Amino acid sequence: DNSGGQRLDVIGMLLFILQASIITGYNVERFDLTYMIKRAQRLGSWRFLFCGIFPEPLRYAEKKFQSSATQTRFHVNVSVPGMLVLDVFRVAQKMGFRILTLNYVSSTELGHHKTDVHHTQIVVLSNGTKADVQWLIIYCQKDTQLPLELLGGWQTIPGDMQMARDTGTQHKNLITEGQGEKGDS
Repeated sequence: DNSGGQRLDVIGMLLFILQASIITGYNVERFDLTYMIKRAQRLGSWRFLFCGIFPEPLRYAEKKFQSSATQTRFHVNVSVPGMLVLDVFRVAQKMGFRILTLNYVSSTELGHHKTDVHHTQIVVLSNGTKADVQWLIIYCQKDTQLPLELLGGWQTIPGDMQMARDTGTQHKNLITEGQGEKGDS
Protein backbone atom coordinates (compact mmCIF):
# COMPACT_ATOMS: atom_id res chain seq x y z
CA ASP A 1 0.00 0.00 0.00
CA ASN A 2 1.61 3.25 -1.17
CA SER A 3 -1.23 5.60 -0.18
CA GLY A 4 1.15 7.30 2.28
CA GLY A 5 3.59 7.96 -0.56
CA GLN A 6 0.78 9.34 -2.72
CA ARG A 7 -0.30 11.70 0.07
CA LEU A 8 3.29 12.88 0.47
CA ASP A 9 3.49 13.43 -3.30
CA VAL A 10 0.35 15.60 -3.14
CA ILE A 11 1.85 17.65 -0.28
CA GLY A 12 5.08 18.02 -2.27
CA MET A 13 3.21 19.17 -5.39
CA LEU A 14 1.20 21.65 -3.32
CA LEU A 15 4.35 23.15 -1.74
CA PHE A 16 6.02 23.38 -5.16
CA ILE A 17 3.00 24.97 -6.87
CA LEU A 18 2.45 27.48 -4.05
CA GLN A 19 6.17 28.35 -4.00
CA ALA A 20 5.94 28.69 -0.23
CA SER A 21 8.54 30.98 1.32
CA ILE A 22 8.16 29.76 4.90
CA ILE A 23 7.23 26.38 6.36
CA THR A 24 6.34 26.68 10.01
CA GLY A 25 4.78 24.82 12.90
CA TYR A 26 5.68 23.70 16.40
CA ASN A 27 8.51 21.17 16.70
CA VAL A 28 8.27 20.53 12.95
CA GLU A 29 12.00 19.93 12.55
CA ARG A 30 12.40 17.34 15.29
CA PHE A 31 9.15 15.54 14.48
CA ASP A 32 6.87 16.34 11.53
CA LEU A 33 9.30 17.16 8.74
CA THR A 34 11.93 14.63 9.80
CA TYR A 35 9.26 11.90 9.93
CA MET A 36 7.89 12.93 6.54
CA ILE A 37 11.35 12.97 4.93
CA LYS A 38 12.21 9.51 6.30
CA ARG A 39 8.82 8.16 5.17
CA ALA A 40 9.15 9.74 1.71
CA GLN A 41 12.61 8.17 1.33
CA ARG A 42 11.24 4.77 2.34
CA LEU A 43 8.21 5.02 0.03
CA GLY A 44 10.07 6.65 -2.88
CA SER A 45 7.96 9.82 -2.81
CA TRP A 46 10.20 11.92 -5.06
CA ARG A 47 7.65 14.70 -5.55
CA PHE A 48 7.74 15.34 -1.82
CA LEU A 49 11.51 15.03 -1.50
CA PHE A 50 12.02 17.55 -4.34
CA CYS A 51 9.26 20.02 -3.39
CA GLY A 52 11.60 22.97 -2.88
CA ILE A 53 12.13 25.80 -5.31
CA PHE A 54 15.52 24.43 -6.38
CA PRO A 55 16.14 20.91 -7.76
CA GLU A 56 17.72 19.62 -4.56
CA PRO A 57 16.16 17.13 -2.12
CA LEU A 58 14.86 17.95 1.34
CA ARG A 59 17.44 17.02 3.94
CA TYR A 60 17.74 16.79 7.69
CA ALA A 61 20.80 16.62 9.88
CA GLU A 62 21.19 16.21 13.60
CA LYS A 63 23.46 18.78 15.18
CA LYS A 64 24.91 19.39 18.64
CA PHE A 65 25.25 23.03 19.69
CA GLN A 66 27.00 24.25 22.80
CA SER A 67 27.43 27.75 24.20
CA SER A 68 27.80 29.34 27.61
CA ALA A 69 24.41 31.04 27.21
CA THR A 70 22.40 27.99 26.17
CA GLN A 71 24.47 25.04 27.46
CA THR A 72 24.30 21.96 25.22
CA ARG A 73 21.36 21.48 22.87
CA PHE A 74 20.66 18.92 20.22
CA HIS A 75 18.93 20.15 17.10
CA VAL A 76 17.60 18.67 13.94
CA ASN A 77 18.09 21.01 11.01
CA VAL A 78 15.72 20.50 8.11
CA SER A 79 16.66 22.03 4.79
CA VAL A 80 14.03 22.73 2.13
CA PRO A 81 15.87 24.34 -0.80
CA GLY A 82 14.57 27.87 -1.37
CA MET A 83 12.30 27.92 1.68
CA LEU A 84 12.75 28.97 5.30
CA VAL A 85 11.82 26.33 7.86
CA LEU A 86 10.77 28.34 10.93
CA ASP A 87 10.16 26.05 13.89
CA VAL A 88 8.20 27.95 16.56
CA PHE A 89 9.54 25.47 19.16
CA ARG A 90 13.01 26.91 18.57
CA VAL A 91 11.72 30.47 18.87
CA ALA A 92 10.09 29.58 22.21
CA GLN A 93 13.34 27.91 23.30
CA LYS A 94 15.30 31.03 22.33
CA MET A 95 12.86 33.20 24.31
CA GLY A 96 13.71 31.20 27.45
CA PHE A 97 10.53 29.26 28.18
CA ARG A 98 11.31 26.61 30.77
CA ILE A 99 8.40 24.39 29.70
CA LEU A 100 8.39 24.04 25.94
CA THR A 101 5.11 22.29 25.15
CA LEU A 102 2.86 24.06 22.67
CA ASN A 103 0.05 24.04 25.21
CA TYR A 104 2.15 25.73 27.91
CA VAL A 105 3.65 28.34 25.59
CA SER A 106 0.32 29.19 23.95
CA SER A 107 -1.49 29.30 27.33
CA THR A 108 1.16 31.66 28.69
CA GLU A 109 1.37 33.90 25.62
CA LEU A 110 -2.12 33.70 24.11
CA GLY A 111 -4.33 32.69 27.01
CA HIS A 112 -5.66 29.62 25.21
CA HIS A 113 -4.43 26.23 24.03
CA LYS A 114 -5.54 23.04 22.31
CA THR A 115 -6.98 19.92 23.86
CA ASP A 116 -4.14 17.46 23.47
CA VAL A 117 -4.43 14.12 21.68
CA HIS A 118 -1.79 11.47 22.39
CA HIS A 119 0.01 10.50 19.19
CA THR A 120 -1.12 6.87 19.61
CA GLN A 121 -4.76 8.01 19.34
CA ILE A 122 -4.44 9.82 16.01
CA VAL A 123 -4.87 6.70 13.86
CA VAL A 124 -7.69 5.46 16.11
CA LEU A 125 -9.55 8.76 15.76
CA SER A 126 -8.97 8.97 12.00
CA ASN A 127 -10.55 5.52 11.56
CA GLY A 128 -13.36 6.18 14.05
CA THR A 129 -16.80 7.72 13.89
CA LYS A 130 -17.68 11.05 12.27
CA ALA A 131 -17.42 12.63 15.72
CA ASP A 132 -13.92 11.15 16.19
CA VAL A 133 -12.78 12.49 12.81
CA GLN A 134 -14.29 15.91 13.58
CA TRP A 135 -12.43 15.97 16.92
CA LEU A 136 -9.18 15.14 15.09
CA ILE A 137 -9.81 17.89 12.52
CA ILE A 138 -10.28 20.46 15.29
CA TYR A 139 -7.10 19.22 17.00
CA CYS A 140 -5.11 19.54 13.76
CA GLN A 141 -6.51 23.01 13.08
CA LYS A 142 -5.45 24.19 16.54
CA ASP A 143 -2.06 22.53 16.09
CA THR A 144 -1.64 24.66 12.96
CA GLN A 145 -3.25 27.85 14.24
CA LEU A 146 -1.43 28.25 17.58
CA PRO A 147 2.13 28.50 16.17
CA LEU A 148 0.96 31.12 13.66
CA GLU A 149 -0.72 33.12 16.43
CA LEU A 150 2.46 32.93 18.52
CA LEU A 151 4.59 34.19 15.63
CA GLY A 152 2.11 37.00 14.97
CA GLY A 153 2.14 38.09 18.59
CA TRP A 154 5.90 37.92 18.95
CA GLN A 155 6.62 39.72 15.67
CA THR A 156 9.75 37.60 15.41
CA ILE A 157 9.97 37.40 11.63
CA PRO A 158 10.45 41.12 10.82
CA GLY A 159 12.98 41.69 13.61
CA ASP A 160 14.97 38.53 12.92
CA MET A 161 14.96 39.16 9.16
CA GLN A 162 16.40 42.65 9.74
CA MET A 163 19.03 41.24 12.10
CA ALA A 164 19.93 38.59 9.52
CA ARG A 165 20.39 41.32 6.90
CA ASP A 166 22.42 43.52 9.25
CA THR A 167 24.75 40.72 10.37
CA GLY A 168 24.97 38.76 7.11
CA THR A 169 23.69 35.68 8.93
CA GLN A 170 21.04 33.23 7.81
CA HIS A 171 17.74 33.64 9.64
CA LYS A 172 17.79 30.04 10.83
CA ASN A 173 21.21 30.51 12.45
CA LEU A 174 19.91 33.43 14.52
CA ILE A 175 17.25 31.17 15.97
CA THR A 176 19.42 28.12 16.51
CA GLU A 177 22.66 29.79 17.57
CA GLY A 178 21.60 33.25 18.71
CA GLN A 179 22.98 36.70 18.13
CA GLY A 180 26.56 35.53 18.64
CA GLU A 181 26.42 33.91 15.21
CA LYS A 182 27.69 36.45 12.66
CA GLY A 183 28.18 36.04 8.97
CA ASP A 184 30.95 37.36 6.76
CA SER A 185 29.86 40.94 6.18
